[in-house]
Amino acid sequence: MPCLSLSCRRAGGALLLAGCSLFALSTPAAAQSVASDDIVVTGQAPPGAVIGDIPAQNQLGRADIDAYGVGTVSELLDEIASQTSSNQGRSDDGPVVLVNGKRISGVNEVSDLPTEAILRLDILPEEVALKYGYDAQRKVVNIILHRRFRSQVANAGAGIATAGQGENLAGDVGYTRIRDNDRVSVTARAKSSASLLESERDVIVDPEAAGDPTGRVSDDRAYRTLSPATRSYMLNATVAHQLSGTANLSWNGRADYKTSKALNGLATGSLTDGDETVDRILSLDPLHQDTRALTLSSGISLNVDLSKTWRMSVIGSYSHSDTRTDSDRGYDLDDVQAALDAGAVDVVGVLPASLLGGMGTQKARALQDTGSASLLVNGKLFKLPAGNVGMNLRLSGDTSSLRSSSTLDGVMSQRTASRTNGGAQISFDLPIASRRNGFLPVLGTLTANMNASVTQVSDYGTLGTLGYGLSWTPRTGITIIAAVNNDRTAPTLDQRNSPTITTSNVRVYDYVRGESVTVTQVSGGNPALTADNRHQFKLGATVKPLTKVNLTLSANYVSSETRDAIISLTGVSSALEAAFPDRYSRDEEGMLTRIDTRSVNVAREEMKQLRWGLNFTQILRKPKRPEPPAGFVPPWRRAAAQGDEAQMAAPKAEGDDAQPAEGAPGGGPDAEQDAILVDGHRPDDATPMGPPGGFGGPDGFGPPPGPP
Repeated sequence: MPCLSLSCRRAGGALLLAGCSLFALSTPAAAQSVASDDIVVTGQAPPGAVIGDIPAQNQLGRADIDAYGVGTVSELLDEIASQTSSNQGRSDDGPVVLVNGKRISGVNEVSDLPTEAILRLDILPEEVALKYGYDAQRKVVNIILHRRFRSQVANAGAGIATAGQGENLAGDVGYTRIRDNDRVSVTARAKSSASLLESERDVIVDPEAAGDPTGRVSDDRAYRTLSPATRSYMLNATVAHQLSGTANLSWNGRADYKTSKALNGLATGSLTDGDETVDRILSLDPLHQDTRALTLSSGISLNVDLSKTWRMSVIGSYSHSDTRTDSDRGYDLDDVQAALDAGAVDVVGVLPASLLGGMGTQKARALQDTGSASLLVNGKLFKLPAGNVGMNLRLSGDTSSLRSSSTLDGVMSQRTASRTNGGAQISFDLPIASRRNGFLPVLGTLTANMNASVTQVSDYGTLGTLGYGLSWTPRTGITIIAAVNNDRTAPTLDQRNSPTITTSNVRVYDYVRGESVTVTQVSGGNPALTADNRHQFKLGATVKPLTKVNLTLSANYVSSETRDAIISLTGVSSALEAAFPDRYSRDEEGMLTRIDTRSVNVAREEMKQLRWGLNFTQILRKPKRPEPPAGFVPPWRRAAAQGDEAQMAAPKAEGDDAQPAEGAPGGGPDAEQDAILVDGHRPDDATPMGPPGGFGGPDGFGPPPGPP
């Protein structure tokens, strides 16, 4: 889908990124004198860069991020979802999120960070995920943060619908502090939305729907919600700390509580009066469906630089959820029918509450616990003429359990399931040609990847994955990726063991008869599901045709064939009904009355998809440089005047490693820099206050080497 964004607030991010590579090449530490009149310059990846040589499909600098007008990282990810969504995965779980080129326990670690804390955001293709121990089914978003940032935020908002109810209120408070690799972030949020009824919109009533023969109500639109009344409360906290010069630890904890109250119309039923059957509304008490969900989650991540070329990452997470759903089913009509047969009541009169009794309700509860841990080791095995052979090895394990219960008409059914997975994944990057290393430069940069994984699933056995592909950059600004992947995936515990929930008066569209009808819908898990088997081919290209214009063209073609694919029967078509006749029920007149939406396996599913788009950013007006306060002297000038040789020392070059060495600017806790922040972030031309001769961390480049 084409995407066009215009940025008009700041030019800082774009200009800083443009100067990044130039300054990296100009630092004296990167220059090595080979002869008296020959100089060889060795480049270095900027701090926070991802592993490998696959370039970003798009980069958002400060001006680009400001142009979206959002306040948090989660809101920004929602805005750029068209760029980060993948057509290679089985479901859109969102991208893999990295922070400063390192793994984190989950997106919760950064979801509530203010966008002003971001220096740059890189969007990378799915193949980069392999280098971080993930499957090549999700794109990668690398968030590079300012090294100095602090904010206290309080927001309040309200909204109203154009007609009827639907008003909403929201508020949040948050605190964030970033200092080098130390981070503290705490956010609390509350939101409430009123319900919106069908009677408040122009919803067309089914003329054949049951009515109230007493004339009290002509239809049930005033008792049916288009959107339910909801409330949500959230508390999210993250703490990250630099344990040593080579190790960083982070922890995240989050609690969510959500409620939902929906109305599903009025209870209806069929009563027999002699030879006549009357379908009618039974009472004016609406059918309620109330849901309450509590989720507690926690995650921890540890990143360690084992050497200049090898790194280790350990992440773990745990989540507990408790979801309760109460659904009104209607009335038991045995007593009413008996009174009608005895002539005690009129079939078209008001039915006494004493005969109707209490509303029948189904109560369902699901308790789910999930935990996971993974160890990733990546580095360089040996050197080939075109570059280093990279290896990524991941060992992982996870466990999950689901306990569900459902009570209907006083009868309780329970279901318990658990699953334990253990897996390993290995990936190799083999450089074939490299313009940078001067090996077959006519081919540009060409790298092959081979990856394989095996997963032992406790209730399914062993499932394997095998993939291979090529990444080719024939020239700067053009990247072509081809990949083949074969994998098998078992159904989730939810798909197999969720509690069975029966919901009355659900509106669906019947494509067989071409009409909207009200049906009883059954949802939940299907224990008979089996694992699927998928074969996938991808060919993608990213082109940046103009060096001075931020324009990116991209296209991805994906072809996949899945045997024993898992689908949910949410639609009503002739093909689905013919294939699964037991999932659809119709009355004698052919009207749909019941649908079972629980997942099923189908013999084969084929998909061929071509996605293309463009991203264009243009700065309409460059900001003016703020005037420094009178008498201001940057710390690096004061250090030069004091002869601080330690601070004036230039960093050592690190070859082609993705991350700077410990002790280099941006590489450890000793690299100090503060930034002038305007509206929470630093303009591109604000004077950075850090050591000369290098980047000074991911949020600036520092002044030129040496004293002024």
